Amino acid sequence: MAILVDTSVLGRLANRADVAHWVARNAIAELHRRGETLHLAPQNLVEFRNFATRPVKVNGLGLTASAADGLGKSFEAAFSLLAETPDIYPAWKSFLSGRLASSVSKFMTPGSWRSATPTGCRTC
Repeated sequence: MAILVDTSVLGRLANRADVAHWVARNAIAELHRRGETLHLAPQNLVEFRNFATRPVKVNGLGLTASAADGLGKSFEAAFSLLAETPDIYPAWKSFLSGRLASSVSKFMTPGSWRSATPTGCRTC
């Protein structure tokens, strides 16, 4: 089975102080052992670099750009990097709108979303 590794997993792998570091590491090792194909998308690496270079006091790793890039390269070596094509975003939007419409129709009547929006929301 093909599995997309989430950015949060990359963050936990990179941070040995994270309480979930070993959970993430063992999960990846088990998936490799089972012969699963683990993938990254370019967006994962963009998000990881942003997280990794963000200061610790604002929920980042506080790494230098060079250190973050080094970890990114190690992730690219460990996981297959998926190609990004212009078709991805429209396909995702189509998928999401179909799922959202299905979910909303199960739980909300037309117009009821307005009563469910946060107070003071100007765009809702």
